[in-house]
Amino acid sequence: MKRSIIIIIVLMSLGIAGYFLWQAQNAAAERAAVEAAAAEATEAAAAAEAAAAVEAAASEAATALGSAATDAQDALATLFSVDGFDYDAAIAALGAAEIPALARTAVTTALGAARNNPDLLPAALEQARNLLGISQ
Repeated sequence: MKRSIIIIIVLMSLGIAGYFLWQAQNAAAERAAVEAAAAEATEAAAAAEAAAAVEAAASEAATALGSAATDAQDALATLFSVDGFDYDAAIAALGAAEIPALARTAVTTALGAARNNPDLLPAALEQARNLLGISQ
């Protein structure tokens, strides 16, 4: 009978030890899961912060581009006005513009004629502004 009691006590001890071992493994697995979730949350926060920085940079670039486009339009409007007209700069601007060759030739010819006859300049400038889509 003593032997049976000892076997029962050993089996109970093994069962209790197994239970505590199982609890420890579950606790370790839960800690690992919590740490993994925390790492994912940190990565997500970093990604969100990076996305916000990219969005801010894109917005700033778009604003700068819009400002540059406005400045370029203003410069062209001044160049193709009676007061700010510069023949060489106007011809260079027409050469750089993406416009049909025939229209470029017609406007260049009109500006050349206006160069020698100031009375023709307002009409030639108007023709150039219309071709380039510049408002006055």
